[in-house]
Amino acid sequence: TIACAHHPLFSNGAHGDNGVLQVHWGPIFKKHKLDFYLCGHDHDLQELQMPGWTTTFVLAGGGGKQPTKMRRDLRGPFSKSINGFSHLRLFADHAIVQFINAADGQVVHEITRTHDGKVNLIIKGGNDKATNKPLKVLLGLDEDAKKPDPKNPDIDEDDLLTFFEQDDNT
Repeated sequence: TIACAHHPLFSNGAHGDNGVLQVHWGPIFKKHKLDFYLCGHDHDLQELQMPGWTTTFVLAGGGGKQPTKMRRDLRGPFSKSINGFSHLRLFADHAIVQFINAADGQVVHEITRTHDGKVNLIIKGGNDKATNKPLKVLLGLDEDAKKPDPKNPDIDEDDLLTFFEQDDNT
């Protein structure tokens, strides 16, 4: 079985985990032994196998907007800050999930999963190193961005608002 939504239950990316979805949807997913949860929201590619969960979490939110840095890097087996997409092929007894890098069309990570939950890693894409500036990632700011100086006459109010606003059109 497969469920799809915009927001992830778990994510190594900028938006992070969603505790509300874990509490409200998690018991339903566990009761019905959900095979895959497909989502986006974070601008990256991830495949997460979470302890205590039989579901494979597939995050493919790297379609075109600038990818964001990872806030975490210890969960996986795959999380990359790249544009791309996931390709699922479903068969009677198993599924194949490939993550494709949009820049060159190459498969960067691939798994197979049987209906009974056995996951085999075919191509290991690994995890990008987590940022050492998680607040900037969380706010959607460039890690190297400098805070504008409000005393600088070349900086107007719109520049300051742009710096502090978070783009939530995700």
